[in-house]
Amino acid sequence: MVGRLDRNLRRGHRAEDLGIEMLKAFCAVAPVQHTEDIGFDAVATVLRPDGRFLYAERTFCVQFKARSVRQIQYSPDAYRWLRALDLPLFIGSVDLDNRAVELFTTHNVVHRVDARGYQAATMYLDARSCRIDEDRIHQGLGAPVLRWEAADCESSEVRDQAYRVLSAWTALEHENRQLSAIHTTRLARWTTGEPPDVPSTGVIGHADDLAHDIAAAEPYLSKLASHFVLREEPSVEQLGFYLLVKWLAEHGNELAGTTARMVELIADATPVDLGDRM
Repeated sequence: MVGRLDRNLRRGHRAEDLGIEMLKAFCAVAPVQHTEDIGFDAVATVLRPDGRFLYAERTFCVQFKARSVRQIQYSPDAYRWLRALDLPLFIGSVDLDNRAVELFTTHNVVHRVDARGYQAATMYLDARSCRIDEDRIHQGLGAPVLRWEAADCESSEVRDQAYRVLSAWTALEHENRQLSAIHTTRLARWTTGEPPDVPSTGVIGHADDLAHDIAAAEPYLSKLASHFVLREEPSVEQLGFYLLVKWLAEHGNELAGTTARMVELIADATPVDLGDRM
């Protein structure tokens, strides 16, 4: 076997090792061995500082790249994997010469409300505008959410800043992962080193989604129904909920047993004519 190694491959491994070591200043980090690398290099858990203790919060994945790498391609299979990933994925860009890391969110790609309309993606580590090429989306990731140098890792001020940013981002992206089931997303704006601003919510839908969306809402409908079952006197809210569920049933969408039974109880506990309340 020839005793040689690709220069770029070794540099990539060094960038990954440095990125993992520098991320440990703010997170508990579990590296993924190269033989087990299936799309990310590490799983990290945000650590909340509280006096002498550190408390584990939410977890995310990181893919590290050398600073020279400015775009990442996702084939159709990889794009489906990316969108289905339970944990948020961040891209770490590592500058070996200056021992610095920039951390990018994949929010602009993964949590687009129209993400299911594309088959593949190319992500760019910059703020370029979106471009569609047939069924592939070309999307800039925007400004990094966090940037730090090796010398910053021992700074309590930088660690506190990193906690605020990473805690807010992981909370947002975990929420968006749940909302993706109903093609909804909390839309973020951000500047480097600051928690994201969430000014609006994006929604996209189709008439064919109605049955699916009702099924996704089932636990919440059950919870709402529980507020009305034991009320002795009917209320406007109670009647409004009853009418909502009655409308859903009339449109051919069967509700799970728990909510249906609660609605029956609500109806039985409503002795007044609905017309008197309208």
